[in-house]
Amino acid sequence: MSVPIPNYLKHIATLDKQQGTWTHFSIKCTCGCDKFFVYQNCLNKEEKALEKPYNDAMWEIYVSDKPRKRTVDEDGKVHYWRLFEPLKGLEGAHEELIVPDCPFFLMITVIKIKCVDCEKEHLIFDNRIHGYDGMTGEHTQEALEYDPHFKLKCKDMVSLQIKIENDESFEEFQKNTALEFTEDQYSDSFSWIAIYKIDQKGKKTKIFDWETA
Repeated sequence: MSVPIPNYLKHIATLDKQQGTWTHFSIKCTCGCDKFFVYQNCLNKEEKALEKPYNDAMWEIYVSDKPRKRTVDEDGKVHYWRLFEPLKGLEGAHEELIVPDCPFFLMITVIKIKCVDCEKEHLIFDNRIHGYDGMTGEHTQEALEYDPHFKLKCKDMVSLQIKIENDESFEEFQKNTALEFTEDQYSDSFSWIAIYKIDQKGKKTKIFDWETA
């Protein structure tokens, strides 16, 4: 058996080749055009302001060379501490570094395209609903109802080729996951997606790469 094209893309996909656990296909609009503008979601000004405290905390914990210490309390909760007297550890002056909750929209990634001829839009990937984690994970209503903002990912119109990885057969998928999925759901539960643009000169470049499981 061969890895199927994701069900949600079948209406605009043309199979190029099967290679082991990978399926390669090109994208063509329902109007017949194969040239697109590509968009990826982005943050607006208000979301960037909400993102900053979380990113600042992550930078101080994982990147900064400022003295700090990590502890785990009896309930298993992790704490991070700024050390003002590093040689004394928590016996010296210190304060807890409070990490705010990660804004839900930072965990959302969406790729869509717009046909150059008819201007119809097609959703290529949304990690909330596509891929293994999208199909099997738990998503809050807030995240599912969120309407992303978009910006151009490629300056010019391009052709697109996509490859996805999945279990080699529906039976193997069922065996590996124990999920009671349909074959269509299996096809949408791919574990990896890569998107390539082909410019007007025929140059092929990877523009998106995402492990979904």
